[in-house]
Amino acid sequence: MSPIRGQARISIDGNPVVFRPRLTFGLLRATIALVLLLLIVVFWVKSFRHVVIVGFFTPAAHLQGLASDRRGLVLFFSDAQFGSERSLSVDAMTAASSELDEMRAYLLDDPTTVKWKFAGFRVSAGIIGTPNGRFELLLVPYWFVVGVCLASAAGPVRRRLVRWHRSRNNRCPECGYDLRASVDRCPECGLVTRIGPKPE
Repeated sequence: MSPIRGQARISIDGNPVVFRPRLTFGLLRATIALVLLLLIVVFWVKSFRHVVIVGFFTPAAHLQGLASDRRGLVLFFSDAQFGSERSLSVDAMTAASSELDEMRAYLLDDPTTVKWKFAGFRVSAGIIGTPNGRFELLLVPYWFVVGVCLASAAGPVRRRLVRWHRSRNNRCPECGYDLRASVDRCPECGLVTRIGPKPE
């Protein structure tokens, strides 16, 4: 029997068994998703008073950016060119949300720039800076980002809870096989369930 992906073959008393490491990729993915969820919620709450803007400059010194707006995360792409000294650099700033009302109105609400909107999503395009400087913008609402993070974390957390519940009921955490007569390893899938002597 070959070990399941993410498991390792070991031997106890000469009998081949399968051992599953405790730290799994799913648990790591869930942890990262929950940390991102926490950061998104912090940005969401903070964006009602302050806007956080991170700008990235391409090798040609074109401005690209990411910002937190009160309605969602804003992805900004442009060919607006800045000085060559800005190429391959990153800049960040915060500003009071009220100070950016005029810019927000042009980028997110002006009928001449808004090309598509639905359920909080918005796509805008237009001229910015110089007459040749064009921009494209995507607004992703916070509810969608929160939903993606929750969905990413839900699967691994659910699997962890199922494994815990099976273990509490003397069943194999991996396949659910009844282990009342087999305490060291699962006879069905070979997973090590306990290493060491059976408690008195």
